Amino acid sequence: MTLQFDHETAQRLRLASALTPTQLARRVDKSSNTIWLWETGQRKPPLEAIGKLARALDVPYARLIHETPDVPRPRRASRHCATRRPPRPGDRAPAPDPTHLEET
Repeated sequence: MTLQFDHETAQRLRLASALTPTQLARRVDKSSNTIWLWETGQRKPPLEAIGKLARALDVPYARLIHETPDVPRPRRASRHCATRRPPRPGDRAPAPDPTHLEET
């Protein structure tokens, strides 16, 4: 499980506290744009900022985070994968492998 910042809860708590984003920003020493980015989920605040938010909103730290299941990331294909594109007209022929040359 991974802990994530709960941006929806943060916004609800700010609204319930009757604070504007600018007022909350002043309390946590950030810009109102930063608060907006956090509340919309476009950015994640650092741990220190979550603590400041919790104090500014007068809630426990745990109220601003939630657990999410770990989802494995899809693996990216290697640049050196075994499958290659088929030859196209105009491609140069590959150089012969010198270890397989016949001696005459």
